[in-house]
Amino acid sequence: MDRSATLRPFHVVFPVMDLAATRYFYETVLGCPVGRQSDRWIDFNLFGHQITAHLVDVPVDSPTKNLVDGKAVPIQH
Repeated sequence: MDRSATLRPFHVVFPVMDLAATRYFYETVLGCPVGRQSDRWIDFNLFGHQITAHLVDVPVDSPTKNLVDGKAVPIQH
């Protein structure tokens, strides 16, 4: 393994039940800048990686989707 290689940026999406509390934690506690957002999801810059919190109304037991740029995107991807 080449230890000099840099980590490629990644994108992770995760469901949350409280978008405001999630924003507070990632933005204020961890210092992650906020990127794009809607009333159902927020993108955060986590040290050059994109993590996205998607609001769910109930705990996720099956695939759920939110609209992003007019497309139904699975919350967990």
